[in-house]
Amino acid sequence: MKKRVLVMLLVSLGLILLSGIFASMLQSNFYRVEVIDIRENFGDNVQYSALLYKPRDAAEDNKLPAVVLSHGYLNNRELQAQNAVELVRRGIIVMTVDRLGHGHSALPAGVTASLTGNSKGMINAVEWLYKQNYVDQSKIGISGHSMGGFDTAMTLSHYAGLETTAKNASFTAQGVTAATATPEQIAIAVAAGNAANKVDAALIQAWSSFYGAPSRTKVGNLAAKYDEFFYKQSTPGSEAAIYNATLNPNDPNFANDTQYEYLPKDFYKSPNALNFIKTINPAFAGTEVTLGTYYTATGTVSFTHSNPSNQPFRVIYQPNEIHPRNHFSTESAGYVTTFFYAAWGIPTGHDYIAPSNQIWWVKEAFNFIGLIGFFMLLLPLATLLLDTKFFESLKGAPKEAASLVDWRRYVVFFGSGTIVTLCAGFLIRYFYLDKWGWGTRFFPLTDRFPQPTTNPVVVWAVAIGIISILVYILGYQLYGKKAGDQPLLDLKITKPNFWKTIMLTFTIIAGLYATLFFVDWVFKTDFRIWTFNIRTFEPIKWMTILRYALLFGLFYSMNAFINAQNRFKNLPEWATISITSFFTVFGIFLVMMIQYITFRTTGALWQWDMALGYIVLFPIIPILVLAQIFARRLYLMTGNIWLGAFVNTLLFTIITVANTATNFNYILF
Repeated sequence: MKKRVLVMLLVSLGLILLSGIFASMLQSNFYRVEVIDIRENFGDNVQYSALLYKPRDAAEDNKLPAVVLSHGYLNNRELQAQNAVELVRRGIIVMTVDRLGHGHSALPAGVTASLTGNSKGMINAVEWLYKQNYVDQSKIGISGHSMGGFDTAMTLSHYAGLETTAKNASFTAQGVTAATATPEQIAIAVAAGNAANKVDAALIQAWSSFYGAPSRTKVGNLAAKYDEFFYKQSTPGSEAAIYNATLNPNDPNFANDTQYEYLPKDFYKSPNALNFIKTINPAFAGTEVTLGTYYTATGTVSFTHSNPSNQPFRVIYQPNEIHPRNHFSTESAGYVTTFFYAAWGIPTGHDYIAPSNQIWWVKEAFNFIGLIGFFMLLLPLATLLLDTKFFESLKGAPKEAASLVDWRRYVVFFGSGTIVTLCAGFLIRYFYLDKWGWGTRFFPLTDRFPQPTTNPVVVWAVAIGIISILVYILGYQLYGKKAGDQPLLDLKITKPNFWKTIMLTFTIIAGLYATLFFVDWVFKTDFRIWTFNIRTFEPIKWMTILRYALLFGLFYSMNAFINAQNRFKNLPEWATISITSFFTVFGIFLVMMIQYITFRTTGALWQWDMALGYIVLFPIIPILVLAQIFARRLYLMTGNIWLGAFVNTLLFTIITVANTATNFNYILF
């Protein structure tokens, strides 16, 4: 047995090391790129966090184009790794920035993670890159996904404003107005305006609104065919019409957002899309936008890597995917590289690489291998620690499993699971949305509990835990009590062992996170698959983690208790773990499937107001399945639920808090 544990320990560590080596190799283009972790003040007197991907041939005598990439709301800089890896392979310097209030970036006073002021992060990153002597100042680009797309649009608007101000100042200095200036004076003013604009190309991803751009800038829009946030409907009495009533009438796109009706797949036919194209030439009014076509002031032109643009253009791409797939998609990554090839061509000293030639997904596969190794490590680490003299008193045998032979036991077991899982799925909306406020009103944001999506999830989780306990008590009264069940045995623990269990919990989690911090330090990588990732965090977040852990602990304790009751003599452990895992996540999975099947078949979301809500829950499914496995295995080692409950609480609270946005800077007390 001990040999098997040691083998599992070594395999886990081997997977983690393999992940770090090869993910690092691929993101650095086989060490032809230097990956630099930047933590410094770009502006606003706050710490910014960014990853700089710098080709090793970039130098003062070989300046290369550069692109700032921004992730979406609740995400972090690593979610733009797919585009960073592909652009840097093609000779473009890339900076992926943690938005303010996300990842390792702090917040300036008076700004929250979702407000307009956040776009200053991208502006400051552009200004920082512009000062680097290895950057081609005439070829700086920006691109962002979702809220990062908003940052991109707002950054364009910012530089458009600077351009206008500079032109007007030039006319004033020359003693003329735009109307009275000669061609030579106009040329001088235009040159001044161009000098004020530092962005030559911008690709807005997953953001439908456009607020203008500098006159020389090339702009694209990547709008997924099934983007959850592109649905606008004005039919009187519809839920979306009610939503439209909450929009800001001063928004430049207010009329378009409220007056017209269209589906995400038809975005390119919408007024928003046509108005976007018309900004390059009003003569395009009344034409139907063609996807992938480059619109210029003189007409449509075919730009490629060998025939890059020497003039501004507009283009719309439409990948066949949903909103969160944009940053985990070969199709979207292909459009990103196609756009910057069209804007700049092939950087000096680099070869053409077809947009379809991509390696980012291999790098992500190795990140996933690290994720597997990280979670695999937990059980052998716990086993070895329990064998030490200090913790061996925690070892114990679980109570005898119940017998699943009476039909009434089947009814209670499967009936209880069905009730709880359906409640878990169909009640999410009422906890998540402000209009019901079961979560947000009951648990408002404060500087001690500062995360806008974590708060309603905590309340929902605790509520589902209470429902599961009530359903269990009902089943116990109807059948379990008569059958001789003894649930309280799973709660028994001595006071010294209770405190040792807490110490063991922190020791296990410290061991797990030591591997992550090592990989981050040595290889500049982490453990992830799509939006489910394990990230490092700053010490200042510890108290916020512990405060949330006290609340999440209620859910994971109730969950571990129910898990312990669902053991049966005539079913192997793997079978009952599988069944309890199914009931834990099926309701959530079901409502998400209804949402997306409806979306695919009708073109409109089933619940339009849960566009973000269900995306937030994507990582919840693997988390809850892992929690069932850990709760059961640790219960079998100790004979009580507490180690499993505490480990799940601390581990998954850290993962949650480290991976989302904050509306206030983190504090200790």
